[in-house]
Amino acid sequence: MPLDRITVQTPIPAPLASVWAAYTTPRDIMQWNFASPDWHCPAASVDLREAGAFSWRMEARDGSFGFDFAGVYTRIVPMERIDYTFGDRAATVRFAPIVASVQVTMDFDAETENAPERQREGWQAILDNFARHVAGKTGAETDPPLICCLRSKTNCHPARPFRLRRPDPRRYKHLILTAGPVDSNVSCPDVVRLNHCPEGRRIRYDDSYHTNRP
Repeated sequence: MPLDRITVQTPIPAPLASVWAAYTTPRDIMQWNFASPDWHCPAASVDLREAGAFSWRMEARDGSFGFDFAGVYTRIVPMERIDYTFGDRAATVRFAPIVASVQVTMDFDAETENAPERQREGWQAILDNFARHVAGKTGAETDPPLICCLRSKTNCHPARPFRLRRPDPRRYKHLILTAGPVDSNVSCPDVVRLNHCPEGRRIRYDDSYHTNRP
């Protein structure tokens, strides 16, 4: 029977090359490959090529438990994708440049001993730790604000400064990104001004919060 597939992801506000290097370099892996502060990764080895092996040691800091997260790379597309197997399971990591960030998405086969939600939470925690590590190295914020101007569907006034993170989907269902200045007479839906934004690109935000701190 095919194993269920679980997906976790996060945006990282750093250059693609920096994100890729932090994911594939042993000294970096040792800094982020754990889900909580009471664990650590004291050793890591990487042979980054198809059929190359990897092994990342994961241990409780009190020495009560540990294991090797080890496997074989099955596909490498530099700066884009890593596929690997670990035991009888498989995983894929994708690196996709988005506006001012790199979206890192991990798909992996679920195991049968723990509930899928618990597995998702654990892998997401490690991925979030990875994002914090990269942000710390590059001087970026872990959850990057995008400085922009905004017109709200619920309050259509001239564009005003706004710090956008993950807009509340109940208020900001669809955003149109534009590389030009915001026209105060433009009608809804929302219009956002972002630096280096592709003209007219439409995106959908499905996450949970926004903040309008300047």
